[in-house]
Amino acid sequence: MNNTPDPLKNLSKLALVVLAVLFIGGIVFYKERILFADSAFKTFNITNYRMFSISENRYGSFITQVVPYAMMRLHLSAKAIIKAYAFGFNLFYLLTGLLLVYKLRQFSIAILLATYFTLFVSSSYFWPNDEVHQAIAYVFLFLGSTLYMGQKKVGPILLLPVFIALLFLALFTHFIAIIPLGFLWVYVWLDNKDWPFSRGWSIALSGIIVLVFLMKFMFVPAKGYDIAKVQRVVHFSLRSAKDVFSTSIVQTFFIRCLTNYWVAMLAFVAGVVSLVQQRQRVLAAFSVICFIGFIIIVGLTYSDIDDYANNVYLFHIETEWASLGIIAATPFVYSVLPRLKPKIGLILLGVIFATRLGYIYSYLPDFTWRTNFKKEVSTQMKKRGITKLALINNKELMTKFMLDWALSEESALTSAINKDASLLTFTFIDTNNKEKVELLKSHRSLFTCWGNIDADKLNPEYFLIDTVHPYQIMTYDELIK
Repeated sequence: MNNTPDPLKNLSKLALVVLAVLFIGGIVFYKERILFADSAFKTFNITNYRMFSISENRYGSFITQVVPYAMMRLHLSAKAIIKAYAFGFNLFYLLTGLLLVYKLRQFSIAILLATYFTLFVSSSYFWPNDEVHQAIAYVFLFLGSTLYMGQKKVGPILLLPVFIALLFLALFTHFIAIIPLGFLWVYVWLDNKDWPFSRGWSIALSGIIVLVFLMKFMFVPAKGYDIAKVQRVVHFSLRSAKDVFSTSIVQTFFIRCLTNYWVAMLAFVAGVVSLVQQRQRVLAAFSVICFIGFIIIVGLTYSDIDDYANNVYLFHIETEWASLGIIAATPFVYSVLPRLKPKIGLILLGVIFATRLGYIYSYLPDFTWRTNFKKEVSTQMKKRGITKLALINNKELMTKFMLDWALSEESALTSAINKDASLLTFTFIDTNNKEKVELLKSHRSLFTCWGNIDADKLNPEYFLIDTVHPYQIMTYDELIK
């Protein structure tokens, strides 16, 4: 935004520092972040099947898979592939921020990008492979590029293809992107300080956004994760919207607003108050309505969860709440920060970011424990000459482990990193599930949550599995005694 005051330009550089810190953390804590659930599953698929791992038509996720895919094709080590995937996520976000600041000069949007990755984020930093984050990065690229082209009076021949391409990537990478995209689009338009388009062009471009969103809605797979969530939001009543505030998920969120996300709440209140003081009551009301509306949508989406604390872990649900950080921060960034003296603004924003980075770091032990546990199990397997192991479910261990559905892939990748002569892989098993216990008897397969993978379908360059012995079933205590 060419007319943005200098303080926001300097503050946008602070936002880049935050994105850089998150990027460095992605390198340092690559095992904690990638050898975990979805991240491990996708890394395994890329490495084993020699192809991109795209699910639910979330095409924009290719951007973070390009480098690990290329490294696999170049036959580099498993460790190099996993590290590349680990820092690739935050490298994408950092490059997006750099582009917003130094090329597109959209300083406010660059600050909002950093607030998205911090305000309602703590445990979810260690679950990077959720397409929500990639979709939101595309949202910021979309808005920043569109405003820049409008300010530079770029003609429709160039503007429209870029506009549509980035819009497509944002909305088709994750459904939830429509909410922050729509909110920012309307907010900046109503604010009118940096809005470069005429009323006619604004309506036309808004129409394109609606059309692409409807396309996304039409192409939701008939079976899968997205369709169940979408249906809960589409088929709602005023009563269900009202009742959502009594659900466990929303009440737990309100508690965390006092114990975890309090900085975000203070920033939001300050922003709304500032808008009212400046007689921008329409923007203030719009922000409050969108804030409450977002809470209702998340509550409706997960309203089937009776006991939220025990069924959806924080790292998961925070990826849904994270977009609320954009709504919470926008009035603060656009209305509060420009009114402050540069030094005060820098200190205030620095305190906000430092506080949130502290909360992120506080959740590291939960994921370090998982890494150390897998290392301990692998060590014991080597000592006892076990290559394939199924640990009988242990309630205490399962609670600390958080998610185990991709443990076979996690342990296989860990073994590939260690360059074991024969792949060491283990999983948890419920011995009452006779069907899965039967699958463990196979000599030539890698057991996974989705069924066995035959040795012939494993990439021997990284996953050379023992085809002589079946899985050994035992308790954790029996393994370590």
